Amino acid sequence: MKNLIKTMVFMAVAAFSTEIYAQPDFSAEVKSKMQSLAFMVGEWEGSGWAMTPNGKESTEVKESISYALGGTILQVNGIGTKEDKVVHEAFGVITFNPFTKGYGMDAYVAKGMKTSATVEILDEGKIKWYFKAGPNMTIRYQLTVEEGVWKETGERSMDGENWQQFFEMTLEKKS
Repeated sequence: MKNLIKTMVFMAVAAFSTEIYAQPDFSAEVKSKMQSLAFMVGEWEGSGWAMTPNGKESTEVKESISYALGGTILQVNGIGTKEDKVVHEAFGVITFNPFTKGYGMDAYVAKGMKTSATVEILDEGKIKWYFKAGPNMTIRYQLTVEEGVWKETGERSMDGENWQQFFEMTLEKKS
């Protein structure tokens, strides 16, 4: 009886271990696709503005972008300050999904909000991402990096046709 129980436990552990280690490895494909975003990697500094309930407010901005998990994800850390006080802090993770063949970003802000956005590569050094913000609003951002300068705009639309800019920043690559 003891031998039967030992055999059953061994078989269960072996089957579970095989299931874990038998997962497909998409890392080569994902790393290759994530290289399309290499232009973002580095330390960036500059300034920007955003429309707030108090009107247009300017900030100093720092972005720190790096690969993680062996190059399969891109971490995006952004901090906006005004008069040495943090007024905006965000963290994002950009990924490539090998099943849908698309890019996405999960983004979080220190005010306790999170969103999941669709990311599209438009051209070399140029991407956009967008997400629904409630039942009728879509928010989109567009980023272009040329010659070490990061230019990003943010817009919102209630109908998907008429867009209103609410954000802009320009950063220079520091490293």
